[in-house]
Amino acid sequence: MKKKTMLSLTALALLLMGTPTSTFAHGPDSDHHHAYEEIHAEKIKEMLDSEENVVILDARTKDYDDGNRLPGAKFLPYNSSDEEVEAAAPSKESTIIIYCTSPKCPASKFLAERMATMGYTNLLKYPEGINDWVQKGYPVEHAN
Repeated sequence: MKKKTMLSLTALALLLMGTPTSTFAHGPDSDHHHAYEEIHAEKIKEMLDSEENVVILDARTKDYDDGNRLPGAKFLPYNSSDEEVEAAAPSKESTIIIYCTSPKCPASKFLAERMATMGYTNLLKYPEGINDWVQKGYPVEHAN
């Protein structure tokens, strides 16, 4: 009897160890919680061509900024202050596209996750970034 009880308790403990205490324990890319959705170049281009009202944020830091921007993008490094974030995107309900250099660049993910914790609700991360945009031959603006 003790062996059966001990086995049951061990199985229960193992089951509970694998259960997160909140949905954030899964991280933003899991099926349980998304701080943002992903968007790709073709959809962004379509949105820009239709003059859809979106805020576009370049999350790169100055060290990685080559001066190229998606049309209409605001430079907002991922480590900007809350005040700078709110100035760049005053409405928390706006559609906001966030990008950085390439899929290896974590800046857009960091900024999207942070903005989600600040209450922004319509965040779109462009994982391929500016390198993909330029490679596709889409128009860019140049920072001064």
